[in-house]
Amino acid sequence: MCGSIGCVLFIVLFLIQGIIREGYTPLKFPVSSLAIGDAGWVQTLNFLISGLLVFLFAIGFRRATPLLKKSVWTSRLIAAVGIGLIGAGLFKTDPVYGYPTTEPLALAQFTPTGHLHDVFSIFVFTCAPIVIFKMRRRFTEADRKGWAAYSFLSAISMIGFFMLAGAGFRQTPNLVEFAGVFQRVTIIIGFSWLTALSVFIINNSKKI
Repeated sequence: MCGSIGCVLFIVLFLIQGIIREGYTPLKFPVSSLAIGDAGWVQTLNFLISGLLVFLFAIGFRRATPLLKKSVWTSRLIAAVGIGLIGAGLFKTDPVYGYPTTEPLALAQFTPTGHLHDVFSIFVFTCAPIVIFKMRRRFTEADRKGWAAYSFLSAISMIGFFMLAGAGFRQTPNLVEFAGVFQRVTIIIGFSWLTALSVFIINNSKKI
């Protein structure tokens, strides 16, 4: 259950904050930038609480799937996603990619804290699609064609939108104004899949 709660909580909170935060444009700016400013504690807590819940999901996944091939590594990768969220909360991003608008435009992190934020963020954006690809193989072996197809499309879409977001944050013309959208779509795709996986495991743990 922690997997479902953590992933949905993270998505809902960053969507709401993006809408109500004054001077913040969710179409353009990254989710991490919501941790900057007086109300930044909300996103910081979002990182920490959601990350802890995803980490607990990894433990539950391992206990619920003792017969699943290579479930140890799959659970470790899920745990890495949770650790990535926690680290992103502990180490705040620098004012990059145009937010806050009162700061000079910076295209990369420039403090030790900002660099650590990026390191932990990488765990989220790399480990999630790897988990999805690994589970696609397991679903294929189990002859669950629908899940295998859903997993393949989710992993490919995550990678594609993540690349678009990266290009947008680097101020690539025609993409920069929608970099925040691309990043949010990346997260929503990956976390929706993790949510669906947690529900699947709850309903099928005795069979796998």
